[in-house]
Amino acid sequence: MPAADAEPAHVAAVGAARWFIALWPDDAARDALQALQSRWSWPPQARPTHADRLHLTLHFLGPLPDAALASLREALAGVRAAPQRWSLRRAAIWKGGVAVVEPARIPAAAQALHDALAEVLRVQGLPLEDRPWRPHVTLARRASGAAAPAAFEPIEWTARRFELVGSDGGYRRVARWPLAVRPRHEASPRRAAVSPALRCEVPARAPPAPGEATEARPAHGDPGPATPARGARGRASGRSSG
Repeated sequence: MPAADAEPAHVAAVGAARWFIALWPDDAARDALQALQSRWSWPPQARPTHADRLHLTLHFLGPLPDAALASLREALAGVRAAPQRWSLRRAAIWKGGVAVVEPARIPAAAQALHDALAEVLRVQGLPLEDRPWRPHVTLARRASGAAAPAAFEPIEWTARRFELVGSDGGYRRVARWPLAVRPRHEASPRRAAVSPALRCEVPARAPPAPGEATEARPAHGDPGPATPARGARGRASGRSSG
């Protein structure tokens, strides 16, 4: 059953050429991203990303038939995950002239959501990208030769929903679902596989001091799905919408 704040997909939206699942910045994060954009030195050919297109891609799906979209939306409505605290603090220009801002570490809650979505996509029979997931926000394309500011304040942002988006010349944000699960701090989190360029923030419980009594606790199951053996970590730059 769809979440309460899921938006209905209109019939016209299913004709979009490409689909992806993404996090959309809130107003404050969007304003901060625009402010960072304005501090770059862009070459004449650069194409800065418009404010309403700034986003962080979780999974790129590509073209999908109408039947697959209907089934996918129903499956995505069943995903339960926690909000994610992002700190975007690294500016870079990737191969192909893609200017991005990215985190130094992938939040553990974000990796758990990425893995849960990958499991949904596998069950739906949809393809997964082979490249490691390297989350980022694209600030501009065709930006070879651009210069990022020497320093900037990290863009702090708590993602509280994920969205299904179609791209057909513009972006159609056709459905969204909340990230509202309360983190289970007592659970022993699984170490998430991440891009070699990033580290995942996975808290570790300190061992008891010598002589300190320990309280027996029931074991908690890991609510996240198993990390896929292949392709579950999405994409870096390139053919994705990011």
